Amino acid sequence: KGDSFKLSEILNGRDLQMLLYLYSCIKNGEELLKATVPAGVLYFPAKRQATDSKSEYIKMSGLLLDEESTLRQMEQSLDGKIIPAHIRPNGSSFYSTESMVSENAFKIIFKYLEVLLSRIGSSIMRGEITPEPLKVGDKSQCKYCDYRAVCRISPQAPEKQGLDCKNSEALNIIEEEMEKLNGN
Repeated sequence: KGDSFKLSEILNGRDLQMLLYLYSCIKNGEELLKATVPAGVLYFPAKRQATDSKSEYIKMSGLLLDEESTLRQMEQSLDGKIIPAHIRPNGSSFYSTESMVSENAFKIIFKYLEVLLSRIGSSIMRGEITPEPLKVGDKSQCKYCDYRAVCRISPQAPEKQGLDCKNSEALNIIEEEMEKLNGN
């Protein structure tokens, strides 16, 4: 795993944990939390990057709700030092919205997670636990995996080509898959 969030990893069946925690809070936390609108999910790097030793900030990556008032609760200045949201000096728009999604997009992502977890659970219940080597770009995910001895996967085994795309492209794919499932 790198040090940044990529929605395409969800399509690869990886990096589900953070979004599952948020989904669980939203789905089951209404009584405790009172409000159940996701503000976002952020990866906090465990290891500080040595690129800017003068910086007192450690920038996170993730997926954020595209509401300025919510984002300002996370980083008042919205200058992109901490969260992946950097507003233009005139305040009219953001430099990039690749890390921002609507509340509806979060709902679609959560529905996709439900479907994915159901598929995974059904496969496990049927005893289908065959290793599926994954390659994203030119990087083999199995090459340095700590669990190779458990899988006993041959180094010559064919690898499934995973997706590596922008968050907006991954969201489009998720939306298309959910439309197919809903018969639209």
